[in-house]
Amino acid sequence: MYKTLSEYMERYNTKNELIDALKPNPRNIRLTSAHTSPIDALETIISLTRNSIEQHQQPISIIQDFGTTLSFPDIKDSKSSPNKIAILLTLARTIQSTLSSGQTRTIRDVYYSNVELYGSQRKVEYWLSSITRNLNIESRDCLHILPAQKGLCYTPCEIRIQTAGKETVIAAHTSSMVPYVTQDSTVQILRTADQDPRLKLVVFEKEAVYHTVIKTCPPPNAIFITGKGYPDFLSRLFLQLLEHNDCIADWRLYTDADPHGIDIALKYMQNDHQIQYMCKSLVYKGALITELLNRRNVQLLPLSHRDISLAIGLINRLSKPLSHPSNIGSLRVQLQRQMFFMKKAEMNSMTKNEYVL
Repeated sequence: MYKTLSEYMERYNTKNELIDALKPNPRNIRLTSAHTSPIDALETIISLTRNSIEQHQQPISIIQDFGTTLSFPDIKDSKSSPNKIAILLTLARTIQSTLSSGQTRTIRDVYYSNVELYGSQRKVEYWLSSITRNLNIESRDCLHILPAQKGLCYTPCEIRIQTAGKETVIAAHTSSMVPYVTQDSTVQILRTADQDPRLKLVVFEKEAVYHTVIKTCPPPNAIFITGKGYPDFLSRLFLQLLEHNDCIADWRLYTDADPHGIDIALKYMQNDHQIQYMCKSLVYKGALITELLNRRNVQLLPLSHRDISLAIGLINRLSKPLSHPSNIGSLRVQLQRQMFFMKKAEMNSMTKNEYVL
């Protein structure tokens, strides 16, 4: 064992070799469930980290099965790795307190609790997903830190939601935010004796179309939902839970007649990695570019370079020999037709009655 710096310098010829030789041995901490509950696993990780740094002044390396190894201190990267460790440990403590109290928090709330540390809401989402994967948890929802409610739902019937022993009710003939639900929630549609036994469910890309329809005497047998553009996980999970109600006999999805509309439709109808965010019952109904081409007062716009690039990518994706759900077969055809005519149009060009006939 060398004792002086001169001895080390004689033994190691390059700067990197010398740096590696002078590094103390770190404590390796693996970010894993270790077959325990998320609360216990996170407590173990936090405790080991705190003891190494505070009591033993020992460097640490947090090893992720999914992701890079994080080191502190990191001689080569003085900012990035310590910041990531700080975010990881802060979120771990936040998850612990949230799960222990039985409460539910939004990603937005967590982000604003320490804006300077997190930097952006996207970082919070990324590290929540990383913790979920490394702890082998089925869904990020199990951490009880959820996205803020985004989607809207109008229903002619009362809808009752049971989640972890708590009940939420969406009143009939009202427009409400899509409620917080988890994979274990139950969503039940309660119909009265005088209501149509077979309901329709219509999903709109655009919030403006949703409001237009529900404000002008909506039909008594139709549920309307909008994800306000690209849908969030909560809206998609809510739709998947609604599939357990046999009274919904007609499932429809409407988006703009452009590649972005088809991309939004795919978000609802396909998810290869998390099937709980996929609604197999939805059927794409439009808007169809071939039906809008010959109409008067329809504003047709040329596809932009960005539209064309997106369309080509989606066509390639839908052409791969994967196990695509049967309900998305028409989407590739719609993309090809948009590319053939090199035109796009908005769903606002359709009449209200076309959505519910």
